[in-house]
Amino acid sequence: MKIEQKVSVIIPTLNRNRLLERCLRSLLIQTSLPDEIIIVDNSKTGLAKNLVNKIIKNTSVNVKYLIEPKKGVSRARNRGIKEACYPILAFIDDDCVAKENWINIIKKFFSYPRVNVAFGKNLNGNLKNLFTCLEHYACEVFFLTYLYQNGSAWKSSILDTKNLAIRKSFFIRHHLRFDTKLTMLVDVDLGLQIKKASGDIYFEPQMTVCHYGRTNFINHLQREFHRLHSNYIFQKKWKMNTLSSQNKSLVLAQKIKQIKENKIRKKVEKEILDKKSRSFKLFFFLLVFLDRLIFFIGYKYVAIKNRSRL
Repeated sequence: MKIEQKVSVIIPTLNRNRLLERCLRSLLIQTSLPDEIIIVDNSKTGLAKNLVNKIIKNTSVNVKYLIEPKKGVSRARNRGIKEACYPILAFIDDDCVAKENWINIIKKFFSYPRVNVAFGKNLNGNLKNLFTCLEHYACEVFFLTYLYQNGSAWKSSILDTKNLAIRKSFFIRHHLRFDTKLTMLVDVDLGLQIKKASGDIYFEPQMTVCHYGRTNFINHLQREFHRLHSNYIFQKKWKMNTLSSQNKSLVLAQKIKQIKENKIRKKVEKEILDKKSRSFKLFFFLLVFLDRLIFFIGYKYVAIKNRSRL
């Protein structure tokens, strides 16, 4: 039996007014308007307040503007959940633009009572920028590797927090939370929490947003630093390195995952680099190599450090 659901959209933001404006305007022209929009400003001074007031003057949508002085996107999301009034929580980042039917797809998908968690497809919003393409490439390969077909539905063991919807009752009942200690890998962490609660994560490809992402080298380096730091906390939290490497089923699953990942990698590379210049391709693969090297060194360091604590 299908039940019409109401949606609260939660947008965490920090000092990105231009991007936030584009995101907010995309939500106000939806074919099915959100029932509530909650903007959680992570700056202490409330820099986005004037912008939000200007945009929402002529809309019937209930828009809440909150200031969360404690830094961290997870704190901002948790605050948004606490303030949300409606049964479906939809999350979108301030550097994303929702397709015009995004809310409508969420409402339709969650009209089925068995659906508690769903995430959607992210398109690259800036095809000409090298660093945006690199971030999109890493995300696409990562998320597509964990997707699998289960009957007529796509399911996943992880999710994507910039294009996500969760049933609030499920979130509260299982004491789920966005981990405030993590700056990266929050989506993987939440996915493991949901898996632990025996929940299913659905992938709905029609639930689409355009992601504009990081656009320069400094932003990219910051992302890599946060990823390494979060990886250390994540491994420690979930005790990943205590798993025995002699476990044959684990080794086999890892090999199958690697084969799938390599196939997806080639496909995504072809899509991203189509009609790009030779110099663009050269810098792209150079950065991919550096990313892998940095992450490999960081991963080994974390593994050694965690073992020494056992």
